[in-house]
Amino acid sequence: MESSAFEEFIRNRCEEVTESDEISKRMDNFISKTEENLKSNFSKEQFSLFLQYEKMVINQQEHISKLVYKQGFNDRCALK
Repeated sequence: MESSAFEEFIRNRCEEVTESDEISKRMDNFISKTEENLKSNFSKEQFSLFLQYEKMVINQQEHISKLVYKQGFNDRCALK
């Protein structure tokens, strides 16, 4: 089991890397604009469902990023 400090380190490091990435910035901008468009066209129920979906997608991507980061860390340690 990984420590919460290591989990926090991974989360912070992933944020640092993506914050300076131009592709990530463009995608974030597009996502924000699209969400605003959807919000104005969806009913409250539809938008609520969309937000639940979006949260699950984000959680999945965060989980995958942490798994890949951990595996890369472990692989690097194993190669030494």
